[in-house]
Amino acid sequence: MEHKIEIYKNGTLVSVEDTRTLAGEKSRRIALVKEETGNAILEAYPIYKQNNAALGLYSAEECQAIKDGIQALRDASNAKEAAINACESLTELDGLYL
Repeated sequence: MEHKIEIYKNGTLVSVEDTRTLAGEKSRRIALVKEETGNAILEAYPIYKQNNAALGLYSAEECQAIKDGIQALRDASNAKEAAINACESLTELDGLYL
C-alpha cells in the first residue's frame, strides 16, 4: 500500500518516506471526492426524495429543485476531479486544497 510518513524530532522534520505514485494518489483522492459527493447528495436528497421526484410525485418546481441541487453537487465534484487530474506531480497534488 502506498503511503507517506513524515518523521519529526523536536518539531523539526527529519525524514520523509513516500511510496505514493501520482496515479495512485490521484485515484485515491478522486475516490474520496466521489464518496463525499455521494454522501452529500444523500444527506440533502435522501433516496426516497429522489425516487419521489423521479416518479413525478412532487410538483414540477420541487422536482426541478432536487435535480438542480444534485447537479450542482455533481458539478462541484467534477471540478474537484478535474483539478486533481490536472496535477502533474505529487508536490502539486499535495498542495491542492479542495
